[in-house]
Amino acid sequence: METNLEKMDDFFNQRAYSYDAHMIDDLGLTEFYDEIQKLLPCSNSKMSFLDLGCGTGLEIERILSNVPNAEITGIDLSIEMLEILKQKFNGMINQLNIICGSYFDVDFIIAKYDYIANSIEDEQFYLAENKRRRSENEIKDGFYHYDTPLFFKTEEKLLREAGFKNVTIAKKWENSIIFLCSK
Repeated sequence: METNLEKMDDFFNQRAYSYDAHMIDDLGLTEFYDEIQKLLPCSNSKMSFLDLGCGTGLEIERILSNVPNAEITGIDLSIEMLEILKQKFNGMINQLNIICGSYFDVDFIIAKYDYIANSIEDEQFYLAENKRRRSENEIKDGFYHYDTPLFFKTEEKLLREAGFKNVTIAKKWENSIIFLCSK
């Protein structure tokens, strides 16, 4: 049974208060977040991080655990998720640059996914299905929630186009990947 597409920010705003439990308990992503933390340096230096789709700050927890003086830019569409993030890190809010908006609209030259498609054919299927459902629902523009994973080579290309010079794969699972990127 298909459900109607929801505007992206509405989708995550409605699920903000159950998001952490969903990611950790329901989806069992503790290993994923732990792996992110293992890949981070342990340092008291000031380092800059970018968290795209930062949500409630599950990755930010790991960053600050390893790099307590980190300066983190977090971008998310959901104002509710960002409110939870601000509450979690109230004592460290001066280290956070929180942007409510789409990371597609941020100029990364001055200042991208949750999981991946396993092949270019899978990516094309999801993109076509998203287009079909948008057409069926008479949605012309705007961000609506429909998981559209990209093939890792597509994501790598987009990261390079956004200005990242060093783009490497730190760890890859069947449907998830951790990119390490630097400018």
